[in-house]
Amino acid sequence: MFRGRPRPGGCSSPQRSAKFTILGFIIDKIIPLKIPIVIWVSLLALFVSSPICPGNDFIVEQTEKINFMAIATPILAYAGLSFRKDLKEFRKLSWRIVVISIVVYTGTFVLSTLIAEFGFRLTGKFH
Repeated sequence: MFRGRPRPGGCSSPQRSAKFTILGFIIDKIIPLKIPIVIWVSLLALFVSSPICPGNDFIVEQTEKINFMAIATPILAYAGLSFRKDLKEFRKLSWRIVVISIVVYTGTFVLSTLIAEFGFRLTGKFH
């Protein structure tokens, strides 16, 4: 609800998603950095759903209704199908790719944990 009435083109509607996407394209044209448009759209969505943005309660309420596993399943299936075209090149990498993957995943996990710990200590949660 927005001021006591339903918000037209609410967050769950395709029109709202299209607005964010179009705004991401506009930002990409205005700011002269070579950054993928998906990053601009993601940053815009993060800002709009953050506590500093007015009306974020409505957006958070609407996005809580989305079943993200239903969205992730077709994306992962598509990624698996697209992997097949690179299978021969993947075989050339042999065991080295396993070592690199373990190092990357471990580093990502440890760094994410440190960032979360820093954030929790900064906000005073989970002393």
